Parts: sequence; C-alpha cells; structure tokens
Amino acid sequence: MRLARGRLRHKAREIYLNLSARTDTDDDGQFFASEGWMTKYLYRNRIVLRRLDRNRIVCQKLPADYSEKIT
Repeated sequence: MRLARGRLRHKAREIYLNLSARTDTDDDGQFFASEGWMTKYLYRNRIVLRRLDRNRIVCQKLPADYSEKIT
C-alpha cells in the first residue's frame, strides 16, 4: 500500500475522533490534522515520503576488479 500525506491526515483525524468519542472532553472535534501538523509529525517521527522516479532507474555499477574481490 502506498503511503500518502492525505491518507495519513485522514487516518489521524479518524483516530482522534474515535478517541475523543471514548473520553469525556469538551474540545468539540477541534483537531484538523493540518498541513503544518502533518509536516511536524513526519519530522518528529523521522518519516520520509519519497516517490519512485520510474523514468530514472539507475543501478549501481560494479567495480572493474569485481571478480577479483569476490574470490
């Protein structure tokens, strides 16, 4: 499954609403999972979302003395 910012924000909001329904709070659903919140969450938890560039798939080249190093 691909991980996207929008999907993460939606899940965070869903979790918040689920938890706030269980607890007795007076915040009236004030958590919106804004872009700023998402950016800070990703940074705080060291999560990096990168996209695969399908046009530039470059493999690492083997050294010239590859067979000598193997044996």
